[in-house]
Amino acid sequence: GFTRLHLTPGEKRHIVFQLDPRTLSQVDEQGIRAVRAGSYRLALGGSQPIAGAGQSTSFTIVGNQSIPR
Repeated sequence: GFTRLHLTPGEKRHIVFQLDPRTLSQVDEQGIRAVRAGSYRLALGGSQPIAGAGQSTSFTIVGNQSIPR
């Protein structure tokens, strides 16, 4: 997902967003959409994906989930 949020220097803001299964899904070579098990990194900040350009966190998905068309 992508949302542009402008902050003034030193400004802090609490944001909330949801990552639903469709957003986290991938399409394989056969055209099948699914959430795949694995380790992922979520990055926030400008100039992505340059290291050190913002905040990031890692998370792990256990198991696979097919997503209907």
